[in-house]
Amino acid sequence: MEDLKYDRILTFFVQVATLCIFLPYISPFPISSDTQPLAIVICTLTIVFIFSSQTVKMKPIKIPYISMFSALSCGYVVSLSLIYGSFELRGIASYISLLVFSMFGSIIAVRPHMIKAPLLLAAVLWLVVGVAQLLLSKDFGTIFQHRATSSISRGVVSLASEPSHYSMMCVLLIVFLDIYKTRIRNLSPWVLKLQITFGIQILFLSRSTFGILALLLWIFIKIYLSFKKKMISTVLISIVFAFSVYVAKKMNLHHEFRLVYLVSEIIENISEPQYIFIKDASANARAADIIISTYSFFESIPLPIGHGLGTWKDYLGSADENFDYLWHIVPGSNRIMSGYGGLLYEVGLLGFILIISIFFSLYRLGSPEVKVAAVFLTIFMFTAVPIATPIFGFIVGFGSCYFAKQSDTG
Repeated sequence: MEDLKYDRILTFFVQVATLCIFLPYISPFPISSDTQPLAIVICTLTIVFIFSSQTVKMKPIKIPYISMFSALSCGYVVSLSLIYGSFELRGIASYISLLVFSMFGSIIAVRPHMIKAPLLLAAVLWLVVGVAQLLLSKDFGTIFQHRATSSISRGVVSLASEPSHYSMMCVLLIVFLDIYKTRIRNLSPWVLKLQITFGIQILFLSRSTFGILALLLWIFIKIYLSFKKKMISTVLISIVFAFSVYVAKKMNLHHEFRLVYLVSEIIENISEPQYIFIKDASANARAADIIISTYSFFESIPLPIGHGLGTWKDYLGSADENFDYLWHIVPGSNRIMSGYGGLLYEVGLLGFILIISIFFSLYRLGSPEVKVAAVFLTIFMFTAVPIATPIFGFIVGFGSCYFAKQSDTG
């Protein structure tokens, strides 16, 4: 009876925590931040409950390397910040988040059937709210978010703070579902339906260029790693993509989809590949943070000790003269618009080790779906996706503990 009581309490905490991971931008009492703290608070409580209980048999078989490196990185970045005289609580929270969510993901890998209900509920909520905003009002359901930024020319936000965040969550949920279906038998049919649903939301609800490109990248990697003849698969995908853009432009969809417009501009100025970065402020700003943060790491070799927190603004001021083509550097910003770029800049060599650890902890397991996730996340996380994103750490922890239990009948 006592075991049953603990199991019910545990199931409740796990399902609420997982739902918060899949819906990170909403809260009954939203604070002044896009990502709300509910997920990390409930996940932390759940982890403490599991490790302190003698009756709950849900401890991970092996603590993920990522969790250990995250804890080490957190301590290191605090030390650097104290040495440099700069300190940012939000930056430290990013490393703590990666630690907590990767640990929680490794725990769920032991009993993956427990999160089927919150996974389905989150999928339904993302879709229903997105459709309601498209058909009724863009303000529908935004009362639980800190902000919901969109415009007439952009897509809807659903339960995120802006269309690009909406599409980012859809992409990461597609990646997670691809791994999840390998853990529980007989799930492939409805998992595939959910993945298609999220893909439709990216294309027609969020309409985010960032999300569409990420989705195409994931599809390309999945096909590329599945086919033995890599060159043929690459050529075929390129032809299909080019034909799709051509048809979309002929249908005048470049006014509706910014991606079609950008690709059209690149094709029309094919002799000047840097054209799009010179003309488009958004592309220029995103490229600036990725390139300069990565450059900071290689610049400091052979002693890449990192720059700590709160120093990005000053570094940009001294580095922008070396990158004339990156004219749209956001002045006065201490936020690095690159997840892995931020790791390389802030903790240097330790950040590089953490990135490599995440890749190999996933790729070494042999499952095609997890290998796809490893390659995709390595590229994807250099974009403007914070390492504090709950579902990122969750995927890494869950995927890296794939060996814990190959399947579950749940």
